[in-house]
Amino acid sequence: MDSERIYLYLLNNLPGISNKKIAEMYRASGSFCEAYRRDKKDYLELGIFSGKGRSYGYDDRLKKEGRLMAQYEELGKRGIRLCCFWDNDYPRRLRGLPDAPMLLYVRGELPREDRPSVAIIGGRRCSGYGSYAAGLFAEALSDKGVSIISGMAEGIDSAALRACLRRGHKAYAVLGSGVSYCYPAGSFDIYEAMCEGEGGVISESPPGAGPDPWRFVSRNRIIAGLCDALIVAEARKRSGTAITVEHALAYGREVYAVPHRICDALGEGSNGLIKDGAQII
Repeated sequence: MDSERIYLYLLNNLPGISNKKIAEMYRASGSFCEAYRRDKKDYLELGIFSGKGRSYGYDDRLKKEGRLMAQYEELGKRGIRLCCFWDNDYPRRLRGLPDAPMLLYVRGELPREDRPSVAIIGGRRCSGYGSYAAGLFAEALSDKGVSIISGMAEGIDSAALRACLRRGHKAYAVLGSGVSYCYPAGSFDIYEAMCEGEGGVISESPPGAGPDPWRFVSRNRIIAGLCDALIVAEARKRSGTAITVEHALAYGREVYAVPHRICDALGEGSNGLIKDGAQII
């Protein structure tokens, strides 16, 4: 499987080739090696490529191969591990999910399979109450051996992870960038701690990938997939949090929301979730 790992890595690093597209290419070709070597016209005929320029990275793959292979050889030295869907330590909770990531880049550790896991999420702009609630549940749950997962964004996400680490427990972040890119810069303290063994940082994006908006939308499904239950500590009415909640519900995860005071826009989304059937916590 070593060669298959390399070809999956190469495909994952091509611009315009999404995780979903890689899965389609693999099913059509029978192996990642063949999927990488296949002529583009085959994918156009199969309808996997649209011909509208969205798979532009495939055209230049041979030109980039040498540079990408050199980067692949350096992953271990940079403390980055590649976890493919056939590996024994690939997260059990992600297996079988629609559009499960074909591979994950990991610095530090993955959440333990023998412990329950809870994702604590919310808005980047948050109140003192929301930050307090995120920290309260992160501390209480991690003290009981529950793995805490979040997205490391400013606000609620970082508050939950910091509280967990402050109690001496491991915390886990799924990034909207590559694992070599700390975003936001204000979260470097927790990013560094998790990379050095106090948990782990996880991404399906190439290590040096920046925080492109579409990557955050894509990573939300991984947060939802890795948890057994999801807590929304605080969220606005229109928030990216809603995307993670939708995925969690589709995956059969428990969804909880912290009730918020009325007439406060920062908590309208949380109260709306309760109105729509989320459990109060």
